[in-house]
Amino acid sequence: PLNIGNLVYAGKLMGLCAYGKVNDVWLPHFETFYKRFKYDGDSYKGGAETRVSATLELFKAIGIWEESFDHETTRYDGQISWDIAATSQQAFENVFMELAQPYLTKYKDYPVCLSGGCALNVILNARLANELPHGNIFVPPNTNDCGIAVGGLLEYLRPTQQVDLTYSGLPI
Repeated sequence: PLNIGNLVYAGKLMGLCAYGKVNDVWLPHFETFYKRFKYDGDSYKGGAETRVSATLELFKAIGIWEESFDHETTRYDGQISWDIAATSQQAFENVFMELAQPYLTKYKDYPVCLSGGCALNVILNARLANELPHGNIFVPPNTNDCGIAVGGLLEYLRPTQQVDLTYSGLPI
């Protein structure tokens, strides 16, 4: 079911998209949901404190909210959960493309390097690879927040040779 609050489920949500259908009536509400979370300089605005209210407003707008709705315990499963996943994915892609398009147009001949947790969205990455004229996209191995510490360390050390961190943990 959706809404089991653990970030490891993002990949599972992408998998659920295949079972769902994008709900065109819901789509603008999901896009509004994603646009509520803004970046302003070096500070993230509208994170955890906005998440609950934004989710409640979204579910009310698309007509699936009930008085008993509790964002910590309410679960959806079956077709409605699949449609939520598919519609959310489409909205995320639309908002990403809206924000990225000016840069993709201005620097159309440059390769694209994606980072951050959103760069782990394989569906979006495939869309970008197909839509860009050169299809040249790179997603580094530590693209999510786990790479922040490595980036800080490499900035401090300033290595003179390339450092390969594809997998630098304990032996498998």
